[in-house]
Amino acid sequence: MSPDFLPASIPDLRAWAVNFVAAVAAAPTTFGLTSTQATALSALFTAFTAADDDVTVKEAAFHAAVDTRATAMDALVASIRVLVGIIQNHPGLTDAQRALLRITVRKLTKTLVGTPSTAPLLYIDFSQRLQHKVHWGTNPIDERRNKKPTGVHAVELRMAAGTAPATPEAMTYFASPTSSPYTANLTSYAGQTVYWAGRYLNTKGVPGPWSDIVPGEVTA
Repeated sequence: MSPDFLPASIPDLRAWAVNFVAAVAAAPTTFGLTSTQATALSALFTAFTAADDDVTVKEAAFHAAVDTRATAMDALVASIRVLVGIIQNHPGLTDAQRALLRITVRKLTKTLVGTPSTAPLLYIDFSQRLQHKVHWGTNPIDERRNKKPTGVHAVELRMAAGTAPATPEAMTYFASPTSSPYTANLTSYAGQTVYWAGRYLNTKGVPGPWSDIVPGEVTA
């Protein structure tokens, strides 16, 4: 299909039509047209240019009106925020009055943070020399599906090297990371077996139960 000879945009169409209408009006019979057709064409072009000019004027007025509205809205919002600040601190203001004004009803009760009830699962990646990556959470083998239980902020990690510890309490505190995995630099333990244990900490630092003790070789 051949491309349309008429320009797609209105400004380009108007510029194109100026030439076309003028040429037809000057000598309509040269192009096989009548003077009546040329006159009608000129009238249509005049109506089009008048409408186009009207749009341009109203478009400018519209944008000016939008800017004026934005300025007025900013002033209104700024005033409302100042007044609401005064209202919120007014002695004796009730929540019912706040609701009437549709402003924020302040929450006075605190959400209780529970003690973690489950132990984290640990997975030790010791494929890199002189370091362990300690993956912890509900699904540490697959970090894409791994997560922390609700209310858990971090995990307390303890470690021991050489001899397997009997309990986590006998192990040394190492770190409290908030995200998994945790990378531990173990240069000082090259060639040894390092044991890890962890327990969840809530947002107040209250611990939950200990995980199983998990060993991993420190590759020299």
